[in-house]
Formats: sequence, C-alpha cells, structure tokens
Amino acid sequence: MTDIRASVIYRTGPLTVKDYDEAIEMLQGARKDLLDKAAGEGIWGCYCCEDTGHTAESCHHNPLLAARDWAAATAVYQCYHCGFVAKNDEEAREHFGTSDEEVAKCIRDRAGPLIESFPGIKAVSLLIAYDNGFIHRECTQDAWLKSLDPILGADGGDTADLRELDAFCQGLSEEERETLAAGEEADQQAVAARCLRPELCGLFNDIFEGADR
Repeated sequence: MTDIRASVIYRTGPLTVKDYDEAIEMLQGARKDLLDKAAGEGIWGCYCCEDTGHTAESCHHNPLLAARDWAAATAVYQCYHCGFVAKNDEEAREHFGTSDEEVAKCIRDRAGPLIESFPGIKAVSLLIAYDNGFIHRECTQDAWLKSLDPILGADGGDTADLRELDAFCQGLSEEERETLAAGEEADQQAVAARCLRPELCGLFNDIFEGADR
C-alpha cells in the first residue's frame, strides 16, 4: 500500500511536475477501476493506492474524491445583494431563509426601494415614468419606484447584471438617458448598442411594460 506520507494528496510544498504526473496516474487508475468494475472485470482492490481493502471510488488518495471532499468542507454561501458570506448552514438559513421563495435578510431589512442602490437605472426609469404618466397624484414617485422591486429582482435575483447596467447608465449624458428612456426605437437601440451587453437595456422595456401603475 502507498505510504500516506508520500501520497501526492498529502504532500506539502509547491506543486511540481512530478506531483501532477502522479495525480494524473492516480486519476487514470481510478477511471480504469470504474470501467473494469462496470464490465465485471479487474480485481478487487484499489487502482490508486494498491490496497486490497477498498476500491478507488472510496480511496482517500483519489485526487478527484479529495477535491470534492475539500469543496464540500469549504463551501460558503455569498449574498449577491450585500456581499455577506455565510460560513455554515445556520448562518445561511438566517440570511437566506429555508427555501427559494424566501427573501434575503438584507433585502427584508433594507429601507426604501431596491432601485435606490442603482442611481443610473433610477434616472432612466424616472424618465420613463414621467414621460408615460406613471407617476401622478394617486401614485407617488416613491410608491412607483418601490413597485419596481419585483422587476429588479428583489425576491433574490443576482444583482451583478444590475450593477453592470447601472454603471453604463451613469456614464450616459442626460440627453442619452432621455433617448434610452423615451426616444424612437432606432435611437434607443443606438444608445443601447454602446453597452458591453446591449441586452441588459431590455430591463427598461420590462419596466415600461410591467411596472405597477
């Protein structure tokens, strides 16, 4: 049986070509073990460490098994909204809830609408609202902005796209924002085309069509 102290899995220090060669050899052995066992061939024992008491799929010298065990042991949950990192299940449940339908704690505790975190998107959205009469005596600006939360993904969506779109909108001139919000379709597309991902500007169509009026 392979000496545990000499195994590439437990070896310390900088990775070397020899380390990679040994890891590849072990992985190839584990793969052959799996194929042989499936075909009813081979011998009982481990193709990784040559022990006869187990097979490669449960061998602690198996690099792939060790990698998966490490990934599971170091798994963390990070909130896309606020950056909070939960280091265990208890912290994760407290922040994210116990099901996909629950809203993250940072959103539940946040005062004001989600769009306040994205001033560029807010500026374009308000231009849409005032151009189309969405804000009026019976629907205040604050109420209308709050109504956009579901469209912006306040129920737990990833805000990475929102941050990218917001940065683009903040870099536009006032005239360009007005065009994006209420210009002719061809002019809107021309402005949107300057975004690294023009499809992100489709959010403003969603706001126009789906906002609570």
